[in-house]
Amino acid sequence: MIEINLIKKQEVKRKIKWFLIIIICEIVFIAAVGGWQYSKIVSLTKEKENLNYVEGKLADLKKDLSVTKKKVEVVKNLSRNRGKMIYVLRSAVNDLPYDAWLTNFYLKGNKISINGRAKGAETVAVYVKNLSVDKKFSNVSFRDYGIRKNNSYKLQAVYDFSVGCDVKGK
Repeated sequence: MIEINLIKKQEVKRKIKWFLIIIICEIVFIAAVGGWQYSKIVSLTKEKENLNYVEGKLADLKKDLSVTKKKVEVVKNLSRNRGKMIYVLRSAVNDLPYDAWLTNFYLKGNKISINGRAKGAETVAVYVKNLSVDKKFSNVSFRDYGIRKNNSYKLQAVYDFSVGCDVKGK
């Protein structure tokens, strides 16, 4: 007689069924975790792009801030030195003889460069002497001169001159 053990077949079918259920559950779990990871990657990628954009804007703002700070510093220096410029120019003009005039006045730090014209060489010499005697100036030096003929007004020759000096302080 042939004996068939049906219990083992049913048990094997039940084990296969549970095995398939477990595999399907694992596949669903892996798919869910993969989807969740993918959404995280997409979210992090967008966040990274956003941070790169913000970082670029921040770099631009830092440049703008640097430029603005330099401009503010220039304005502060101009405001601070405005009184000094007036003080120095007034002194240089007060030392100027009657028959001379200034054509250019340049102040940088404590260094002054003065260009002007005079009706005579003696006038230029008097101006250099006046600047040398003035207690507001030091290291007065006569730099250059030239004679300019003035035919249009039938006047005597005009002397162009250049003088340099330092400001002692206010």
